[in-house]
Amino acid sequence: MSREREFDIRANADEVARLARQGQAIEALRLLEQRRAAQPPAIQEALDRYVVAFAGERIAAEGQAARRVGLGPALDRLDAARGAPRLPDHAAEVAHLGKAQQYDIYASIVRVRGNEASARALDRAEERVILGLRQETDTRASATRREPDRRQADDPRTPFDESSRGTGVYDDRIVVLWTDVQGRRDVFTAEWANTEPTAQYDQRAGRGRRAAAPGFESVEPRRIQGEDANHDGVLDLGRLREGVYEMQAATHPVRGNPHDRALRPTAAAVENGAGQVERDTNGDGRFTAGDVDGIRDLNNTLKIHRGSRDSTDSAGCQTIHTRDYKDFMDAVRGNPRQTTWQYVLTSTRGGGELQQRPVRVPPPFEGERQAHPLLEQARERVRALDESLGRAYDAVSERLAGALAVAAREQGLSRIDQVVLSRPTATAGAGEYAFAVQGNPANPAALRAGVRTEVAVATPVEQSVQRLQAFEREPVRLPEHALAHTHATQEAPRLARM
Repeated sequence: MSREREFDIRANADEVARLARQGQAIEALRLLEQRRAAQPPAIQEALDRYVVAFAGERIAAEGQAARRVGLGPALDRLDAARGAPRLPDHAAEVAHLGKAQQYDIYASIVRVRGNEASARALDRAEERVILGLRQETDTRASATRREPDRRQADDPRTPFDESSRGTGVYDDRIVVLWTDVQGRRDVFTAEWANTEPTAQYDQRAGRGRRAAAPGFESVEPRRIQGEDANHDGVLDLGRLREGVYEMQAATHPVRGNPHDRALRPTAAAVENGAGQVERDTNGDGRFTAGDVDGIRDLNNTLKIHRGSRDSTDSAGCQTIHTRDYKDFMDAVRGNPRQTTWQYVLTSTRGGGELQQRPVRVPPPFEGERQAHPLLEQARERVRALDESLGRAYDAVSERLAGALAVAAREQGLSRIDQVVLSRPTATAGAGEYAFAVQGNPANPAALRAGVRTEVAVATPVEQSVQRLQAFEREPVRLPEHALAHTHATQEAPRLARM
């Protein structure tokens, strides 16, 4: 019996993009809807990302005409495809696919989340490109040797919290992508990977005569590491921010091998790495806008190296479980002529949730309207911002408003007087961050709550509403500082849609 021919994601995306580049955007969208209809979610999402990467601007230029003929949901979906990708379940959605489809699922993420350097690297035969997919995990989390990718459950019979020993969880994913000289696509996936530090290296975990800080009592401490980013006398753990990093070969000491193969940022990456590290300055185990003075410059100690079976062994590095590490490094070093590697790191949404139906982004205000004072204020302020930029309030605006309302509630704002966007800086583009402001934005003392725009516009409104409802069941706790990252507090002239 002949095997059914595998759906070629890239070839179908190229066909759609070709129509759009020929000025037939509506026909391109209709073809896209037809081609993706019978495919599973992971393939649908990859197809959307490729189309956005190769023809997104041409399609957007015909947006009004496309909406008039009922293609608005497709446009909204493509807009969301630029944002943080969903992390597909490897066993259920990816592992059974052919190498070409696996490659396209991940290469399409590089196309929309990377830069020109990573795109050129994908186009060069035999050149390896590395993709890191991050799930946000508390630095105090811990796993078990049997299930290193799942947070351990607490045992209520003991005085300690077994889920918060601070040894880390391998719940991220790191992928190596390449094509050979014949154009055949190949991929290696390290299923057990980590892109965040663990609290065992945090000064707040205590050590010796130093008592652990509240929330860190169950952490099993190791040698303290970090940088005192906010000058409060406490070293703060750090991690790489989302972005693209040029890496080079290095070594890292592990048990039994002081020169284990590893990767580290090149000198050029460090030189151009202003603002590429974020540090947990408030010690809550998370990396958020609440970490005042938390944005720091890149250094070459933030490696990709081997982790162990009982710990991710990360004080800020990207680490891979020892089960996968040799095969990962063999894939990375598969081209002996390659001396540097593009590493694309992105956040993800939805964890490993399997979506049973194609994603549909509803128009704004479709369905039951959830009333919440901060959300209503955020909607009004985002609408005013849209009007000042000459654009209509849409589903993207609604998601941004929801995320800003949550950030405002988290940072202790009692109202939202204005929504502003960040101006371009040496480390961030215009509109990379959005801020809810209480008070006059021109006043440095005004309270601000910030969100990363591309993450906010990919966050479902329903998720934001649920978080706001959860807050209403808790007492208000005002933080010491209700300011977002200090490097990007000015308004921007336009909204960046990533």
